[in-house]
Amino acid sequence: MIDWDLEAPGLDIYFKDCHPNIQAAEGAIEFFEMAKERLGSMDYGQENFEELKTVFNKLSRYTLNLSLYQLPHITTLHLLKAGRTDDTYQKRIHDFDWQALFRSVPNFFTFLAEYLSAEYDYILIDSRTGHTDISSICTALMPEKLVLVFTPNEQSLQGVGKIAQNATSYRLTSDDLRPMIIYPLPSRVDLAEEDLKKDWETRYKIAFENLFKDVYGLKNGISLENYFRHVQIRYAPRMSYGEYLATLEEAGSPNSLAENYEKFVIQLTSDANIWEEQHVSSPYELTLIYNEKNKDAAQELLSNLNALKKKSELRWEDSNVLPFGEWDTVLKRKISTKKDHHLVVVLIDEYLQKNGQDWQDLVKESLKLEASGSVAVLPIWINSPLQDKTMNLFDKKLLFPNRRTPLQNMKDKDAAWLGIVNEIKKQIKSK
Repeated sequence: MIDWDLEAPGLDIYFKDCHPNIQAAEGAIEFFEMAKERLGSMDYGQENFEELKTVFNKLSRYTLNLSLYQLPHITTLHLLKAGRTDDTYQKRIHDFDWQALFRSVPNFFTFLAEYLSAEYDYILIDSRTGHTDISSICTALMPEKLVLVFTPNEQSLQGVGKIAQNATSYRLTSDDLRPMIIYPLPSRVDLAEEDLKKDWETRYKIAFENLFKDVYGLKNGISLENYFRHVQIRYAPRMSYGEYLATLEEAGSPNSLAENYEKFVIQLTSDANIWEEQHVSSPYELTLIYNEKNKDAAQELLSNLNALKKKSELRWEDSNVLPFGEWDTVLKRKISTKKDHHLVVVLIDEYLQKNGQDWQDLVKESLKLEASGSVAVLPIWINSPLQDKTMNLFDKKLLFPNRRTPLQNMKDKDAAWLGIVNEIKKQIKSK
């Protein structure tokens, strides 16, 4: 990892407990100062590779081998921090002449990228966007894959679009034959604002489809809908305070930040173009109907379904798995008007059956749509005797685990959950 955001460094703060000398250590600016001092002028195409290699080999003096106490098996994670942030730091980064280094050795950054690629499996560069020499180096000269992190607003969207155009235009006119693959990454997506979320998803999907057609010379008809369905970093209020490794802080829960990043990494490390159709064109959307006093069963079900979610065979948002008492009119309208690829799972217990008519009316609507083959309804009997109205509602449906024994009374609950998950697989694959 390289912290190339020299004007506002801070990547090292996230790893402050991962190396004993991390605060006092030198970093990128000291390495470039050393390189500029030691390298003589080299004409384009007449570079002294041995001299360059000698300088690049000194990079190890400036990198830190980090130890993650949460993940002790990872032993090869290295950080090149921005630099030694003492009283002279701001003056040194302000005085450093990037243009002079580039004029002296025009291929310096290209050869540095090749050297790093030979030394490491993955190199992640954190760079600020903007119209600066550093931004141009990090977006046009260094990368093979360019991740454009943006927020759903016009200023951010236009900004990353301009960066993508500049970076790809430079590559097309340069002698650098490496590919430049762009990965847009929407961040701080507030899942609570359903209507705004859908509106902005449409906006940035169209914007990047047009951008890709322009910079890659693609034909009309490409779609990024499936890509953006899988790729987004949700807004997590807690992450606004302090510096946390979000993938460790919020790991394990459905639609966690860890899961968001995991889905993006799958795309980032894949060789497939992101505008190509993926193996699942339209995964089923899950909605849970349950009472808040039955949260444990709901969480256990979601844990069992995570494998299907990771395979993009099933998807859900936070709003889809709220207890029924917390539903708003938007979600109720959403489930009653859903026309395709929808899985409705009802967790039946004592409290839900006492909850009134609302949830039953929604299930009736879903059962009507089920006849068309686009919606699947699956009732799971958790506990307490089944009331007559519940029996009548699901008169023509299989109850799981069965109509004799609720899940709570099953001797082998793990086997019962496995049977339920297998039935869900059948439901979503048969529609």
